[in-house]
Amino acid sequence: METPKKTLDASVLTEDEKRDQMFKQVVQDLSENAEVIGKTILLLQRLNKIGILEALADLNTTGGKK
Repeated sequence: METPKKTLDASVLTEDEKRDQMFKQVVQDLSENAEVIGKTILLLQRLNKIGILEALADLNTTGGKK
């Protein structure tokens, strides 16, 4: 009696397929969080307009503003 052969169904994704899956996930995440992302952009624009972002960036550099 012949023994059944075992087959592995292991899908190996190509780099393009991995990139495509990651892109689809990013688009899904963006669409699910569109309102929060929009509010964040508005907040960053306001902080930039009044100079807060530049001040924070200066704090992040070694020795302060250069």
